Amino acid sequence: MSNQVEKECRKCPLKIKGFHIEPFLWALFGNGGTIAAMIFPVVVLLFGILLPMGIYDPANLFDNLHAFYGNIIGKLIIFALLAFNLWHACHRVYHATHDFKFHPPLWVKFVIYGIALIGTIIVFGLLF
Repeated sequence: MSNQVEKECRKCPLKIKGFHIEPFLWALFGNGGTIAAMIFPVVVLLFGILLPMGIYDPANLFDNLHAFYGNIIGKLIIFALLAFNLWHACHRVYHATHDFKFHPPLWVKFVIYGIALIGTIIVFGLLF
């Protein structure tokens, strides 16, 4: 390793005996971004355009959503949609602080990601 990389590794506050948590956070961020880009436009189309215009029947929607939510696979999908997007948003907020040239202390990082963790636990508790 070069000296620059070694210096950066020593400065990383979330390194625990050779284990970096940052790749895990980036994976959650990437999953949330993918879901936000591919799934939520369909949700906006359905609930924001088709239902208000009367193109899709709300009675059918309720029955379909109720059957989907009642299934364990449906609950897992809803959990993934909400939890990954929460991690995506928190990761984006944290890195936006760096874009604004504000380098927050470590406790700010713990608060931001703590919000994502608590939100994930709440979503899990509400679904299951």
